[in-house]
Amino acid sequence: MTAENDPAYSSRLGNRHPSHTIIEPVAANTRYFDAGPVRIGVEYRLITSDIVNANLEAARHEHGAQYAPVAVPEDAGVSVHVVDASTNAEYLRFDMFDDSPHYHYIHPGEYQLNIPFDRAAFGDMFTWVRDGLRYRLRDMLEFCGATAAAARLDPAVVESVLPEVVEAVRAGTPPVAP
Repeated sequence: MTAENDPAYSSRLGNRHPSHTIIEPVAANTRYFDAGPVRIGVEYRLITSDIVNANLEAARHEHGAQYAPVAVPEDAGVSVHVVDASTNAEYLRFDMFDDSPHYHYIHPGEYQLNIPFDRAAFGDMFTWVRDGLRYRLRDMLEFCGATAAAARLDPAVVESVLPEVVEAVRAGTPPVAP
């Protein structure tokens, strides 16, 4: 897909960043549910300036780009990840954070869109995420350029794992320190 025909490329939707700047899920904190061509992961996340800047520094070393240190308020909450079942490439992320809820459309290897969640317009983010997985997942995957996964998506399979995803989100709490 080229920039000319990619709806996200010219979109004013959210903030656009290189895809390699997104903070990867922490495997030990993430539980995945198989949903056909995708897996849905649920993770409790903590975000601090130190975590964000360490990730940007790693991106700088790996990709050679320059990133200025940032200051972000500490935030935490449950994240829902949608990844390709065969490659683990992440396409969607819903960060249901306490203070700054947002979501990401991720074009692996290219860029990500970080979009603030509007509670006034959409209400409870948990309900919005659940309904998005249930009714809009194919469209959201297509928006990320994941057309092959979207084409193979079976809504009945997604629906069959949603109760477990919902339970994991509701149970989402900080991991216990060792």
